[in-house]
Amino acid sequence: MVGPTAFPDLNAVLSELVGGVRSVLGENFCGAYLQGSFATGNADIFSDVDFMVVTHEELSGEQEAGLQAMHRRIYMLETPWAQHLEGSYVPAGCLRRVDWSRSPFLYLDNGSDQLVFDSHCNTAVVRWLLREHGLALAGPEPRTLIDPVSAPDLQREAAARVHEYAESARGSTEAGPMSRWEQPYLVITFCRL
Repeated sequence: MVGPTAFPDLNAVLSELVGGVRSVLGENFCGAYLQGSFATGNADIFSDVDFMVVTHEELSGEQEAGLQAMHRRIYMLETPWAQHLEGSYVPAGCLRRVDWSRSPFLYLDNGSDQLVFDSHCNTAVVRWLLREHGLALAGPEPRTLIDPVSAPDLQREAAARVHEYAESARGSTEAGPMSRWEQPYLVITFCRL
């Protein structure tokens, strides 16, 4: 395998992502990582591509605008992988320890070309996954950026969030009461919790 994944088209998208992020952030770039199913080795052709970009400092308005433009450009690439990136931009100081307030980070949702502020990636489990299994696309090893996440921290988060997932299972989606994607996601999530 040449590249971080077994999919050449995805590796090309990730190269575009890292190159674009480095260009926009300049000296503020710390590292870019894969987390989620690509980090754990469970990904397939239907997987989203969970990433995290770590910055040295908070993003400036100019950097945010540059990242917005870059993600719109990447989204238009002629490969489905370009539409399935999902991840956040996190200042290194905010990544070090679990943030129980779950402050929002600049976030790209799977299927979107727009960055928004969201707490999606600001969790104990994402920190644990990135620290223990994350793949460095560029930058230092993730273990150097994140303190160990304890089992009690993961249990505390799971207990606090199980009600959120149960509530979302009751909601409708554009595809109907339970989409083809959401049903297995929720089942797997409940098993993990």
